[in-house]
Amino acid sequence: MNPRAAHVDRYGLIYALLIYVVSRAIVMTAALLAPLHTANREPGLFWVDPPTIRWDAGHYRYILMFGYPPQPSDTTAFFPAYPLVTWPLAKLTGRPDLSLVIVSHVCGAGAIAFFYLWARRRADADLALRAVALVCSYPPAMFFSTGYSEGLFLLCVAAALYFLEREWFWRAALTSALATGTRPTGIVIAAIVMLYFLTSHRAIAWPRRLTRAAALGFASLAGILAHEAFLWRYYGRADAYFAAQESWKPKERPDYWRRVVTLKPVLQPALEPIKGLARADFAALKNPATWNQFWNVSLLTIAICGLVGPGRWPRVPFLIPILMFLMGYLADPAGGARLVGIARYQLAALPCFAWLAGVRGLRGGLIPIGLLCAALMLLQVRYVQLFCDWVLVS
Repeated sequence: MNPRAAHVDRYGLIYALLIYVVSRAIVMTAALLAPLHTANREPGLFWVDPPTIRWDAGHYRYILMFGYPPQPSDTTAFFPAYPLVTWPLAKLTGRPDLSLVIVSHVCGAGAIAFFYLWARRRADADLALRAVALVCSYPPAMFFSTGYSEGLFLLCVAAALYFLEREWFWRAALTSALATGTRPTGIVIAAIVMLYFLTSHRAIAWPRRLTRAAALGFASLAGILAHEAFLWRYYGRADAYFAAQESWKPKERPDYWRRVVTLKPVLQPALEPIKGLARADFAALKNPATWNQFWNVSLLTIAICGLVGPGRWPRVPFLIPILMFLMGYLADPAGGARLVGIARYQLAALPCFAWLAGVRGLRGGLIPIGLLCAALMLLQVRYVQLFCDWVLVS
């Protein structure tokens, strides 16, 4: 790379981080100004001062402050990497709630930096910055500003993509190990590391290639394997993780399997935003539940386009949103907590945002991408306001 190109890339990275900072400033301002109705919270749920410590953040907060509970409970189902990464700052400041939010923001910034660098290797700086803007504007990106593990997990995803692009496979595997210690969907990143190696080293004989892929896969799964070993030793039972999720089991309906096979629980709600726009029902459009399945279907459609169509982006990473969706959908296909959360999991669909940034209609200057990102940010502000007021948004 010549000095001039390096100079431009350095400024591009600064611009990418600036986009992230501005988006987080908007979200945190909305959170601090959000109406808070204490009556909205369910009986027994905690209430803390930072408005973005709600819902699942309480489980991470508990692990950070007290460790895992003595008996398997809902908290047992949450992975330890995020509280462990946060622990030094919490110990230093004595503010565990604030530390969770700070670490989430910092990890989010790292994720954006790696994502920009990954996209920049395949495209010009303009396209890479548009992709960054789309990620930062995506409404469930509000979780960068909460006590959730999304920031750390997305940092792992973006770093793994960058390392795979450079063919630094062992670095990608170690990054995947951190991802699998952060949340169960890290298994998807482990699979991507193996598949990327298998498809990019076709000159190597199959026995040797499979052996190396298996070694990379084992290293990539080190986080979840270590966590399961800990739970087994701590609780004295091998099924502690699954026992913690007993209360999360989906309720079967009379037409359960027909709904599952036809994707009705996803496809039917995905049409609601279009119906709302057609009816000018703007009140309904303010509800995140109206949008979450629309995001899922949109990103899955883009992922399929990335897989089957020619383009500048490597094909294997487009499996990320598809596998993420299947992990959430097959565990709870008829509705419930997992199905609601898929829109948040799809933050990891970074190749889809890069693909969308290259669509011809968004390459016509700042106005098209600016209008789209502004509309998405308005929804993100709505998401965070409801989240702070104890409404489950994703």
